[in-house]
Amino acid sequence: MEKWYVAHTKPRQELRAKDHLERQGFKCFLPLIKQKRIRKSQRIERIEAFFPRYMFLHLDLARDGISPIRSTQGVIGLVRFGDRVADVPEPLIENLLAAIDAQSGLIGIPERTFKQGEAVVIETGSFAGLQGIFQAPRGEDRAAILLEILGSSREVVVARDALAPVA
Repeated sequence: MEKWYVAHTKPRQELRAKDHLERQGFKCFLPLIKQKRIRKSQRIERIEAFFPRYMFLHLDLARDGISPIRSTQGVIGLVRFGDRVADVPEPLIENLLAAIDAQSGLIGIPERTFKQGEAVVIETGSFAGLQGIFQAPRGEDRAAILLEILGSSREVVVARDALAPVA
């Protein structure tokens, strides 16, 4: 019976592993996402694995066997719990496939939007953990937040992806 399984890959070799497995006739699924990174003071966008170092394989263990998978370039092996190979629930794969954008082929994650006056918490950076009030977007990637610092209100500009709504 065919099921989805998880293959553990070597660091940053998910695409290589997928390519080699597909050449061997395996059905693979590697969800990808566009990530924004800062490198040498410049913001760049890279396409990366949605689950770094993991990808999905659709196979019948009784029929296909796993020895060719273990010896594939870029693959460490299948994820196991003890001596049992871990299978992935079909609804999880269906949800991931449904989240893929038809044009780009990437998993689409909706961008967080905030309204003026909404309470937010800063998750990363030097102000991590502080709560404030969203004021306004500042350019494409930044936002102005009103923070209560040392008894007075100060407007601080932070990366928009560092913000989350207060629960």
